[in-house]
Amino acid sequence: MRDSVDGRSGPELGAVTPAGSALGDAVEAIMLAVRAWVLRFGCSASGPWELAVCLTGGLLHGQPRLPP
Repeated sequence: MRDSVDGRSGPELGAVTPAGSALGDAVEAIMLAVRAWVLRFGCSASGPWELAVCLTGGLLHGQPRLPP
């Protein structure tokens, strides 16, 4: 298999199809971003959820924002 970015051998991603809802599409996009990060930079000490939180700028953190 060939990686289309730099020509190195590696896993290929199949066709990405719509999930049928905006939430499903958003979750799939975040999952693909985490997968791309791990393939490019390797595994980190934190898990995939922590990486997804980081890649979304903390939007998935679950703590409410402080009032202004």
